[in-house]
Amino acid sequence: MKKLLGIVVLGLLISGNVYAKNPFLKGLDTFQFSVHEIDKCYVKTNDIETSAKYISLNSGIKLIDMKSSWDEILQITVMIQDIKDTSPAICIGYLKIEAGRFVDAKNTKGYGAPAPAFFYDEAMMFGGLRDQFKNKLISNLEKMMKDFIIELKESQ
Repeated sequence: MKKLLGIVVLGLLISGNVYAKNPFLKGLDTFQFSVHEIDKCYVKTNDIETSAKYISLNSGIKLIDMKSSWDEILQITVMIQDIKDTSPAICIGYLKIEAGRFVDAKNTKGYGAPAPAFFYDEAMMFGGLRDQFKNKLISNLEKMMKDFIIELKESQ
């Protein structure tokens, strides 16, 4: 009976590491931020920037303009395909949020170059009618930003 209890306790201790906080996000509160040009399916670059900055304002994290890829980066990737040949017209989107930085990645011989190291990565695909797509994109972006902020705060 004691062995069984010991195994259960040990199992619980070990399984707790599965849900451990992300140690690479600890202490971070400022991220460089940029969005590349978007102009499809009624979505503009400013829509993405405004939404991300609004969510971050209420969270305590700061988004600053890009200065150096060696500092922490919050990268939002949006890919949109406008399908005009359907009736009604639809749009398909891919949305990804990554937080990380570039690190000096050298091999054992000392050769290499900067490589991205991401501490956080979440992505999704979705679609919808062209006239409703912008609202769906912004809603998904805001949910993903909130998920990122929750993980960031839990890692502190």
